[in-house]
Amino acid sequence: MKDLENFLIDQSASLKDALVKIKNNKSRHVFVTLKETQKIIGVISEGDIIHSFLKGYDLHSRASDIHNTNFIYLDESDKDNKDKIISIFKRGILIIPILDFNLNIIDVINYLEFID
Repeated sequence: MKDLENFLIDQSASLKDALVKIKNNKSRHVFVTLKETQKIIGVISEGDIIHSFLKGYDLHSRASDIHNTNFIYLDESDKDNKDKIISIFKRGILIIPILDFNLNIIDVINYLEFID
């Protein structure tokens, strides 16, 4: 199992913090969580951050200011369903969080690791 902390950032963290996590996890994405849990409330991509800078946000802006709440994930029961995973990758999604029934993250499937 991966070190999930590299994929998670608190909603109150800065965009600079998000970029550091993205650099460290090499996935071009980070998942935004509620502070007191690992419940996923959104996702931020490198592209989202670039677009936010063009709109006037800066490195000190909060992750919650720009996170996307409409994101794709798999339920824990589907984590080994290769057909579902491949269909998501074919839609251009390159990283898939695996969530339990409370939307807490339990794993991440990265496209590059999946094809190995």
